[in-house]
Amino acid sequence: MTNNTENMTKIKKENKKAGGLFIVIMIAAFFVGVILGVVSGVIGDNFDVGMIAKGIYDFARTYSPLMMAAFALVFLTIGFIEYGKGKRVFKKWDGEDEDTIEKAEAHISIALMISSVTTIVVYFLAGVSFTSDAVFNFNGFWGMINPILWFASMLLTLVFVTVLQKKAVDLTKQINPEKNGSVYDMKFQKKWEESCDEAELIQIGKASRASFKAVNSACLTIWMALFFIDMIWRIGIMPMVVVCVIWLVSAISYYSAAAKLAKKSGKK
Repeated sequence: MTNNTENMTKIKKENKKAGGLFIVIMIAAFFVGVILGVVSGVIGDNFDVGMIAKGIYDFARTYSPLMMAAFALVFLTIGFIEYGKGKRVFKKWDGEDEDTIEKAEAHISIALMISSVTTIVVYFLAGVSFTSDAVFNFNGFWGMINPILWFASMLLTLVFVTVLQKKAVDLTKQINPEKNGSVYDMKFQKKWEESCDEAELIQIGKASRASFKAVNSACLTIWMALFFIDMIWRIGIMPMVVVCVIWLVSAISYYSAAAKLAKKSGKK
């Protein structure tokens, strides 16, 4: 009973200490919102939104497939360079120096990150190309080139991203022979996690937590930006719906997984 009382006292002190700053932040955020609302009204009356939208549309219609190809070429080249650096570092390993292995794994991580970023950006630009009619607009030079660029960029991105990920994973398996799983296997993530030791699982957990916090912060920031943008340009609710759906999926999946893991731990 004494321990519970002490714990409750500690909780109240922590809440009291943090509560004052929280209230100040909320009040400041309210006034910032009011100011931004007034400013958005002034901006909305003085900017030609239609001209800006037309300029963006015309640029995307002409150059988005080219941007797809250029982005994929540059970033996948960097990804393969990072993989090559990791492979060369690993070949120099004497079997004992942990710093060498850490350097090799750092290069592999960068290569994998680049493969994911490339996929996401290329998919985004592919969507932009379609919505701006860049793919099926056959007028002029770019109208003939863009469909070829679009299909070639999509196909080559999928192929080379898969190759880069396979090479990076295979190199990781050479460094850590206990690792299991192939990138071609639909259950790769599950098999990979099952072959991780306790320290690696803790690392995955910390990375997942950091990712969850980053997504929460990003969704809140984007929602606020869209909220104020809608005051000026009336973009509609769909952008905010998309952001909030992603936000909900992130929160529900994270806490559901945490609850399941806690339940499993309680049974052991």
